[in-house]
Amino acid sequence: MSKYEYLLFDADGTLYDFHYAEENAIQETWTAYNIPLNDTTLKCFHKHNSLCWKQLEEGKIGYDVLPRKRFELTFNELGYSHIDPQKFNDDYLSNLSKHGKLFPQSLDVLKTLKSRGYRIFIVTNGIYSVQKHRFNQEETKGIYEKIFCSESLHANKPDPKFFEAVFKEIGLAD
Repeated sequence: MSKYEYLLFDADGTLYDFHYAEENAIQETWTAYNIPLNDTTLKCFHKHNSLCWKQLEEGKIGYDVLPRKRFELTFNELGYSHIDPQKFNDDYLSNLSKHGKLFPQSLDVLKTLKSRGYRIFIVTNGIYSVQKHRFNQEETKGIYEKIFCSESLHANKPDPKFFEAVFKEIGLAD
């Protein structure tokens, strides 16, 4: 084995296709609430979702606010203020958690690295309850030693506090 023993992988956009998961969750949730799925509604959601994630990363809002706020802003702008943003978010996150699609070749790479004795961890920003379901699929059972999620660590990547907590947990802290 090489001098490296621990491998930390970002999940979304690296091993997993987040855009696939998001598209499916949006389609399933929008359809359930009879919201038209078109450029206007999608652009509006993406605008407010990006804004809220940016505010989270800057420490201006927390995980307790982000999920509801992104839909509250979206629905207010679109004229759907009759829809409960918290309930909608709960349904959206439930749908999102069902879609943990690996990119082609990701599973082969992970299995090869695991067979060579590497300790593999996922490090990801996001909501733990969603991420653990997306990444704990049958095909990856036994590959990841642990999933580290920003919500649980109370710090977002790339904040050094995130990685300090990860290193401490896996026994690499000074």
